[in-house]
Amino acid sequence: DGVDMKVMNGWWSNTYYDHVVWVTGLNELQITETMAKECAKGGEGRDLDLMLYGGTMKLKSVYYEE
Repeated sequence: DGVDMKVMNGWWSNTYYDHVVWVTGLNELQITETMAKECAKGGEGRDLDLMLYGGTMKLKSVYYEE
């Protein structure tokens, strides 16, 4: 019962992870400096998008550390 997803910043922008499989429990996704810089540019690529190919997920918390 895993989640298969893609991580990108904007629909037509960069793809950082493709077919990441998460399972029930605690999962971690590394947000790189490259990803942060692209999102900071603004415009169409300002958001970090998670697209699910299959499965469902519920985010209970997001932790960010500089």
